[in-house]
Amino acid sequence: MSVKDKKSGAILAWVLGIFAVLFIICTLVGSAIISTSRFNESYNDTNDMDNAINSAINIGVYYYKCENGIKEELNKEEKILINVKPEYINKFISKTDTINKFDYLVTLENTSNDTITINAKIKNESNTKTKNRQGKIKKVVVSESFN
Repeated sequence: MSVKDKKSGAILAWVLGIFAVLFIICTLVGSAIISTSRFNESYNDTNDMDNAINSAINIGVYYYKCENGIKEELNKEEKILINVKPEYINKFISKTDTINKFDYLVTLENTSNDTITINAKIKNESNTKTKNRQGKIKKVVVSESFN
């Protein structure tokens, strides 16, 4: 065997070794990128659901404070449950928002003499995740006169 053949064999071994190391490094980096992407997607979904449920509660508060007929009805003593219509909710959730991909259910309930309970429930498009939240606000009593 000549010296030239030994050098060619050694260079081939080095090239194969370097290729193996680069392959392992690229595989590790690729799997790290994939797992980070999955984590980010899950984190974003959680944030979107939190924002959507907070929006639903705020819509319920706004509905109670701005709809005059609803105040009169909920200021009665008996227990009353009112569903906020989807058309009303859709006025506030635009099609460009990231929170428009949820189904909203917002109810207002007369729970005590001075409190209205707002129940909000959202579901994602695929119905795999739901989130519930409850909020309480003080009743607004509208007086007829300022005397």
